[in-house]
Amino acid sequence: RMFCNLAIELRETKFKRQQEHKRMELEIEEKSQLVGELSKNLQTITQDYEDRLAQLQRIMEHKDMEQRNAGINMEALQETKTKIKSLETEVEHYKKTNGVLKTKLQALVSVE
Repeated sequence: RMFCNLAIELRETKFKRQQEHKRMELEIEEKSQLVGELSKNLQTITQDYEDRLAQLQRIMEHKDMEQRNAGINMEALQETKTKIKSLETEVEHYKKTNGVLKTKLQALVSVE
């Protein structure tokens, strides 16, 4: 009878061990699938991040170029304003000179 009990316990232990082994295999397979999915998600997120980063870099380069162009345009505008101011001063000088010459010419014409 004792031998039978030992044989039964051995079978039960063997059966439990087999069930535990199958459960562990299923868990390992499930976890492997989850790791695979997480890896794919991480790759997708990384690619999205790199794409967005590249897009932001292009935007920043474009903005830098616009700012440089605006700076160049501002310099050209300032130079033009300076030239216009200089020309206005010259024109004012010529107007005064012209007025003086006109007065002298009228004086000469009225004397004759």
